[in-house]
Amino acid sequence: MRTNALTLLAAAAGVVGVVGLALATHNEPSSARTLLSSLVTAYPECNGTSVGIPGTPPPGWTGCTAAQSDPACGFDPSVTDSGGSFTVNISGGTIHLTASAEAIDPMCNNETLSLVVSVRVTTDDCTTPPCTIVEGITQDFPTGLTCTVEGGDCRISGTIPAGIFTAGAMTGFQFEGCSLKHNGMHAIDCGLLYK
Repeated sequence: MRTNALTLLAAAAGVVGVVGLALATHNEPSSARTLLSSLVTAYPECNGTSVGIPGTPPPGWTGCTAAQSDPACGFDPSVTDSGGSFTVNISGGTIHLTASAEAIDPMCNNETLSLVVSVRVTTDDCTTPPCTIVEGITQDFPTGLTCTVEGGDCRISGTIPAGIFTAGAMTGFQFEGCSLKHNGMHAIDCGLLYK
C-alpha cells in the first residue's frame, strides 16, 4: 500500500511539473507566418448623430453620414481599378512588411504616408510568461516605414528592427488593423470591399 501511495505521489508530482511547464508558454500555431489584406479608404468610427439604414440586416442598424478620415488621401473615386494590398511575413526571426496602393486621389501626390499597424501581442518574452502587452503601446504602432505618393502610387517595403523581441520567444500578433496615415489621420486602412 505504501509503495502504491509513493507511486501515486510521484506521478502527481510529475503531472504538476508537466502542467507547470505547459503554463510557461502559450498555445500558438507553428504555421502562422503570413498575413495578406486588401486596402480600402479609411472612414472614422460612427459616434455622432445616427441616420437610419433601412433594409440592412440585422434590422435596426443605424449609422452616421460617411466622411473620409482624410479627404485628400483616399483612393481616387474616378478610377475603376484602384486598390492595394498589405502583407506581413515572418521569416528567420525577421518581420517583413509591404504595402502597395494604386490610384490614390491626385490631391495626395507628393504627400508622405506612414505605415502603422494595430496588434495585440502575447509573448513568452517577459518575466512571467506568457504576457499580453498593454494595448495602448501597440495601437497604430509606428513601423518607421513611409512612402511619398507619386502618380497616385505608394509602395512601402521594409522590416521591423531586430531586437524588439528575443529570438526564439514565442510571440503571437493578433492583427486588428493596418493603416497608411497622412498628417496623423488614417487615409487608407486594411479591409475588404463588398459590392
